[in-house]
Amino acid sequence: MANRTEMIAADPYTKRVMEEQDYAAKNIEFWKNTNTTLKDILATVTAERDNAWTERDNAWNTVSQQAQELVGLQAQLAEYQQRFGNLTPSPN
Repeated sequence: MANRTEMIAADPYTKRVMEEQDYAAKNIEFWKNTNTTLKDILATVTAERDNAWTERDNAWNTVSQQAQELVGLQAQLAEYQQRFGNLTPSPN
């Protein structure tokens, strides 16, 4: 309040300088708050990206393991078919 009283009582030049100082102080405070917000947003987006990559890697590893198991089962089937013939049940 005292600052505003000084501003009203000041000459036009001093009043203008004080207005500019107030404007600058408000902008500095705004950008401090915005910067924090932007940092929070960036941290959230980065965490979400990392989680998506982890999920993708986990899915890829699962598919890779299943493919390896399938290759092993196909090799076993080929071996059994060679040893015992076709093991497919008849439709009757």
